[in-house]
Amino acid sequence: MKFSLSLAMANLVSASIAAESPLPSGFPAIPKACLEIPQAIGFKPIKLMNQFQQEVCVKNCSATINQHNEFLVNTVFPQIIPDLDKKLDISTSNKQLLNQTRTEAFAAIKKSCDSKGDQPLCNDPQGLFEWGTCAMQASGPIYQKNMKQLAGALKLSESQCEKLKALDSDDSVWNKVIPGYIKQFADQCESNQ
Repeated sequence: MKFSLSLAMANLVSASIAAESPLPSGFPAIPKACLEIPQAIGFKPIKLMNQFQQEVCVKNCSATINQHNEFLVNTVFPQIIPDLDKKLDISTSNKQLLNQTRTEAFAAIKKSCDSKGDQPLCNDPQGLFEWGTCAMQASGPIYQKNMKQLAGALKLSESQCEKLKALDSDDSVWNKVIPGYIKQFADQCESNQ
């Protein structure tokens, strides 16, 4: 799972430019704190990608993309999503909509992309690209179908954006929580070899 540093930099620069650019009329205003999130995140994802590379891929983890996705869906998301919903005060009806949409998207991805997900997770950028393209094509219609409802559910207030920015600025998330999941996956991978 080698990632190009220049690609990551290009994405970061694009996100920063997008955050500073005015939106065309007709788009709802984005709260200022949400526009500051890319700067709050900074290069932290690159550090995590390097950690994943060192702890998982360099150690010859033979896990597939599907096995990693299973780990995310069964281990990581059930812990992170309820906590995030609570911290952002997401309403019960919006939680239900988001959960239903996420479940439908996961099912569509599994149905359409399962064979592509049998490719190695590490050191196969082409396989990751093919799976990612398939996943976007499979989940796109689900998100489009629910776009109107999702737009209302995902409209963040300034206070929610402040909370998100605080979470994204929290070093314990980037230095302890997420690395803990990387270690957990690495340990699981090692025990399966």
